[in-house]
Amino acid sequence: TPPPPSPHPLGKLASPSPPIPAPTMQRLQQICGHLTPAPDAKDVKPAAAQRMPMALREIRHKLHLPLYKMHMMRDGLIREMENGLNGVKSSVMMLPSFVMRRSVEGKSGEYYALDLGGTNFRVLKLLLKDSQVVSAQQSKYKIPMEHVVGGNADGLFGFIAKSVKKFIKDTSVSNPPLGFTFSFPMTKKSLNSGILVRWTKSFTTEGVVGEDVCALLAKQFQKEGVNMGVTAVLNDTVGTLVTEYFKDDRAMLGVIIGTGFNVAYWEKVLSSN
Repeated sequence: TPPPPSPHPLGKLASPSPPIPAPTMQRLQQICGHLTPAPDAKDVKPAAAQRMPMALREIRHKLHLPLYKMHMMRDGLIREMENGLNGVKSSVMMLPSFVMRRSVEGKSGEYYALDLGGTNFRVLKLLLKDSQVVSAQQSKYKIPMEHVVGGNADGLFGFIAKSVKKFIKDTSVSNPPLGFTFSFPMTKKSLNSGILVRWTKSFTTEGVVGEDVCALLAKQFQKEGVNMGVTAVLNDTVGTLVTEYFKDDRAMLGVIIGTGFNVAYWEKVLSSN
């Protein structure tokens, strides 16, 4: 699952983008001014009406990318992806999910899911019958900022465990299938382990980077008496692909465009080291 390409070493954040030069900013403001519609179309003077298509043409010209440059970008991306798959230093992190492409027919029973990707945390319970969702329940919990900024692992994962305990209430659960969507960069050695590479999305919780988030959660589950364990941990990009694949086995790609740009796709196991 390649996160956004970055020339910076793993664990180091990219430096801020350089400021836009003043002449360029001034020209952009002029172009935007030409595109601003008048309150009343009758107030548009002929000269202003002529400037609008000219401004649009200038924007199109500045955004135009020749075909040969597109080919260069494509070839460069493929090369970096192949380097990442082969364990060679690459600007694109190729992180295996250990999610295998298999048949989803005939799946029945209760399934639980946890979703941590921002300052809101969700718990879901799904009832499946013959691979069809019969019922779904979910609750959303606002994560206190003291667990997000400057907090520690016990506080954050303790809050998650308490939220799950509140969600199941007095329901007797005995280690049901549990999926954990953890939408942060992580390296994996198995389906149910994920080591946080670095925090994003304003999280600075201490004691998590370099640790297995499933183990941190298991510790708090045990403390709270929650009889659950993570079956699979994955990020939201892989979750998007799997969700669509569950409905249509022709699904080949999952894409997330948010604070970052991430892609998940099916890769032959022998292609990855």
